[in-house]
Amino acid sequence: MLLSDRLKWIRPLCAAITLLAFFLPSSSLSAQSNDCVNLQFFEEVYDNSTEEISRYLGKNGWLLLSSEFNEPLMLSEDTLIFNLAIWKNTKSSANQFVYLYHKTGLSHYLEVVIAEKCYTTLLDNIHPKYGFLYESKMIGNDIQSESAISTKKHVILQQRHKQTFTYHAICYNPLQIDSLIQVQRDGKFEAQLIYLQKKEHIENLLKKCESLAKNNDYESALVILDTLRGFLPEYDETISKRKELYREAIKKQKIATLTAQAEQLFDDRNLQEAMKVYESILRLDRENNTATIRIAQIKRMLDVLYLRSDILYDYKILNPDSWNLINNQLQTELNNTVSRSKKGSLDFTFTLYMDTIGRNASFYSMTQNTDQDFEKFLKSLAVSSMIKPTYKESISVASRYNFQHKLNWASFDFDLKKKKKGIKTSSNYRYLLNDDTFKKFINDEELPNGKYVFEVKEKRLDMDPMLLDMTLKQYKVVGREAFFYSLLLPGVGTMAATQGQKGYFSFISFFAAGGCSLAAYLQAQKLKSSAKYSLNTNNDQARHDRLMKEANAIEIASYIGFSVTGVIYITEAFRAMSKGGKNMKASKELRRSIKNNPKEVIMQDIRL
Repeated sequence: MLLSDRLKWIRPLCAAITLLAFFLPSSSLSAQSNDCVNLQFFEEVYDNSTEEISRYLGKNGWLLLSSEFNEPLMLSEDTLIFNLAIWKNTKSSANQFVYLYHKTGLSHYLEVVIAEKCYTTLLDNIHPKYGFLYESKMIGNDIQSESAISTKKHVILQQRHKQTFTYHAICYNPLQIDSLIQVQRDGKFEAQLIYLQKKEHIENLLKKCESLAKNNDYESALVILDTLRGFLPEYDETISKRKELYREAIKKQKIATLTAQAEQLFDDRNLQEAMKVYESILRLDRENNTATIRIAQIKRMLDVLYLRSDILYDYKILNPDSWNLINNQLQTELNNTVSRSKKGSLDFTFTLYMDTIGRNASFYSMTQNTDQDFEKFLKSLAVSSMIKPTYKESISVASRYNFQHKLNWASFDFDLKKKKKGIKTSSNYRYLLNDDTFKKFINDEELPNGKYVFEVKEKRLDMDPMLLDMTLKQYKVVGREAFFYSLLLPGVGTMAATQGQKGYFSFISFFAAGGCSLAAYLQAQKLKSSAKYSLNTNNDQARHDRLMKEANAIEIASYIGFSVTGVIYITEAFRAMSKGGKNMKASKELRRSIKNNPKEVIMQDIRL
C-alpha cells in the first residue's frame, strides 16, 4: 500500500499530540545516528507491545499524529480491519513516519517511511542477518520496488517511490496475514473480529483494574471485575482469582484502618472504646495477633485502674532500675560513713514512696546517729531525681519500699610478731588469724619478720555476720639500737635483731667465759692467801713456792678468759649493730609505703 493511497484516510493532524514516558533502554536511542533508523530500531518497534512502542517513540522524539480504530488495511485484493497509530519523527530533517497496524492477539503490520540516505544502510543491515532473497520490478510508471523476502518468521520489504523519493520499510507476519485473509474469505472474519474486540476490551479493563489496585482503590476494581464475569469464559478463572485477592486486600485495608483507630484510642487511654474496635478487628480476622494482645492488655489495665486506689505495690518490683540506683547510693554512703570515724552507730529507716499520680513522697527517720553527714545524705536522697514514678500496665500506681537498717562499728589495734618459727600475738583477737585473706597476706615470703600493727574495724549490719576492715598501719623491727642492747647484755641485741634466730651462742659463751675467768681469778687469789699463810705461820717455804706457782698459773688463765670475754662482748655489740642496720635497710621500702599509705589487708564492704 502506497503512502499517497493511505493519506486519503488519515485524519489531518489528529488532536491530542502526546509525548509518552520512555520505556526502552537508552541503547536503542543510541542506535539511531544521522537521523536514520537502523535494523535494531526497526525490530524493537515491531516486536514490542503497542504501549511499549508508544513510550519508546515518545521518548526518542516521535510525535503521535493519529490513533484510529477499525481502519482498513488493503493488501492486493483483500482488506483487513486493524487499529492504526501514526507517528512522525520531529528530530529528523527528512519526513519520517511510523504506521503501526495493531490488534490484540495479533502481531503487528508495520510500515516505516525513511529518508533516501537511510535506505542503503538499512538494506545492508537486513541482508546479513536474515539472508534475504532480492528482487526488483517496476509497478506502473512511477514505482520501483525492491523486496527482501525473509526465510524466517516475517518479511521485510523496501519500496521506492520515484516521484516522492521516499522509501518504505514494511514488516509483518505473512502466515498470520494469510490466515486472516483466509478466515475472511470463509466468512469467519467477523466472528474472529468480535472475539478479538471482546478480548481487547477485557485486557484493557484488567489493566485498568491493576492500575486501580496499585492506587489501593480495590473497591472500584471489584466493580469493574463484576461487569466482566461471563464476558469471555476463558477469563472467568482469572477474574475470580483477582476478585479474591482484591477482597483480601480490602479486608487488610479495613483492618489497618481499624488498628490505627484503636491504637490512637489506646494511646489516649480511651480503653473501653479501644477494646470495642479491637474486638471488631477480631471479627474480621480471628488470628489477628495485635488485637489479641491489646485486648488482654486492656483487661489488665482496667483491673489495675479498678484496684490501684486500694493496693500499695512494691517499688523494687515495679521499678528495679531506680531501686538499684537508690540502693547503691545508700550502700556507698554507709561505707563512707564507717570510714570517716573509728566507731559509731546508725539506726534509720528510709522509705521510698510514690503516690498514684506519680509524685515522690519519700521520707526518712533516725533513732540513733553518730554522723550528721549521713542524715544530710538521707535528706537529699529523699528528694533525689533518681526516684522515678512506678507504673503497672502503663498506669501510674502507688508504691513503697523500706530500707530499715541498724549499723554498729568499732576499731582497735592488733599487734602481731612474725618470726621464723611462726606468728605470735599478745592480743585476745586470735580469731583474726583464721581469716584466709589475712593468712595469705601475713605468710607472704616477701614480708620480713618483725612486729606488725594493724587497725581493725568490726562492722555489723542488722543481724548479719560480722564484717572486718583490717589495715596495716605500722611495721616495727629492731635496728641499730640492738648495739646498745648488746652493750647491756651481750647476745641480747643480736637475738632481738634476728627475732631470736641468732645470739644465743654469744650469750652463753660470754657468761661461760666470764664465769670461768672470774672463778679462776678468785681461786688464784685464794691460793696466794694460803701460800702467805704457810710462809708466815709454818715457815714452810716449799709449800709457799708451790702454792704461789699454782696461783700464778691460774691467775694467768683467768686473765686470758677475761680477754676472751671482752672480745665476745665487743664483737657481739658490733654484730648486733650490723644485724640491726640490715633490718632497717631491708624494711625501708615497706616502712615508707605504710607510712605514706596504710595497706588494706581485708576490706569487707557493707552490702544491702
